[in-house]
Amino acid sequence: MNNEDIDYILNILRRGTIHWKGRSQCLNRNRYKVNVNGKELWARDCDGCGERHLQKDRDLEVDHIEEVGPFKGDLHEYAERMYCSQENLQALCFSCHSQKTSKFNASLRFQRKKLESTDIL
Repeated sequence: MNNEDIDYILNILRRGTIHWKGRSQCLNRNRYKVNVNGKELWARDCDGCGERHLQKDRDLEVDHIEEVGPFKGDLHEYAERMYCSQENLQALCFSCHSQKTSKFNASLRFQRKKLESTDIL
């Protein structure tokens, strides 16, 4: 398989998580009802900051506690990391999710640069 085919398959795996049962299970875990303007709505707290979010607003994202990370050559292993158990999933608000993702991406860039500098020597 060439890189273009692999990128295509990885993209399908990533997009598939939108309709994945594990995603909705994570978002529905620990939810509770609140009264807003006389209406009962479902809410859930962000697992990062603890702020309450109404589920109808879709302000929460499902995050892997242990990052999926980059593809390392094994599609089966990558899919296992992507479609993991509930113990490795948490619901984060956009702010907490972006902060966590930014830190992880910075760490990947640092590791890549460190690897490149040792290759030069």
